[in-house]
Amino acid sequence: NTIGMNTDGNLNLSPGALAKVKTTTLKATSLLVDDLTVDADTISSTGDLHIVPASDSKIMLDGTVRVNNLQVASNTVSAINTDGDVVLAPAASGKVVLGSKAVIDDLLLDGHTVSVTATDGDLELLPNGAGSVVLGHKVQVDDIMLDGNTISTITAGSDLQLHAGENGKIVVDGEAVFDETIRVNSNSISSLVLDGDILIRPNGNGKLTATALLATSVEVSDLTL
Repeated sequence: NTIGMNTDGNLNLSPGALAKVKTTTLKATSLLVDDLTVDADTISSTGDLHIVPASDSKIMLDGTVRVNNLQVASNTVSAINTDGDVVLAPAASGKVVLGSKAVIDDLLLDGHTVSVTATDGDLELLPNGAGSVVLGHKVQVDDIMLDGNTISTITAGSDLQLHAGENGKIVVDGEAVFDETIRVNSNSISSLVLDGDILIRPNGNGKLTATALLATSVEVSDLTL
C-alpha cells in the first residue's frame, strides 16, 4: 500500500486492487474519493450522489434537511421560498397515495368521508366561473335522497316538506303530478285516472270557498247556496 504526497501537496492513500482504506480517525481539510469530494461541511460529486445503506438498513438524518426550496423537519415538509408551493407530482399515470387521514386547513379527508374540523364550520363546494358541482350518483342529505330526477325521503312514513322563506313561494314551472292521479297545470286541475273523481275535502268545520266555480259535473253533499 502507498502513502504519498503529490506535487500539489495532496496526500494520496492508494490501497491495492480490491483493498480498502480503513481507519478509526481521519482528519483532513478536504477529501477526494473518485468523483466524491468532502470539503468542510459539504459533500459534492461531479455526477449523481448516491447514498446506499446496507441491506435492511436505513439512511438516518438528524435535524433539518433541505432539498432546494424544500425543507423536512421532524414530520413536517414545507417550502422555504416566499409563497412557495409544495408540489407532489407522480410520474405518468402514477398517483399521490396518502396512507390514512389528510388535513387541509379545516378540511379532513378520512377514507371516503370529507368533514370539517372547525366548530360549526361549513363545507363549501365552489366551482369556478360557470362551472357546476357535479355529483355522479345518489346524494343523501339527512333523511332526503336525491337520485336522478327523484327527491324522496329515506325513513318510512316520513314527510317531504318544502318550505319557502318569509313571503316567498314554492314555484313549480310546468306541470305537477300528485300520486300519479292528479295533474296541476297552470290554472287547471285534472284527474289522470279514466273516469276518475277529483275530491276536495275541507278538514273538520272548514269550508270550500270560491268566487266562481266552473265544472261539467259537481256532486255536493248537504249543499247550501
